[in-house]
Amino acid sequence: MNDKKLTSLDLAKAARTALDDKKGGDIVILDVRGISDVTDFYVVATGNNNPHLKALMAECKRMLEDHRG
Repeated sequence: MNDKKLTSLDLAKAARTALDDKKGGDIVILDVRGISDVTDFYVVATGNNNPHLKALMAECKRMLEDHRG
């Protein structure tokens, strides 16, 4: 576990890296600070099929759990 406190942008970038590692496509980080009360960023990616999408989701979930403080 990392002792450094990550910002929401750090987490979004880590999610982008996790998605890229699993061959996610068209990955973008949308900055919605000031627009949304729910979140600061959305990370969006495409997948090739249902199993690929599930693998992308699982990798992002694993990454977030690893960075939970």
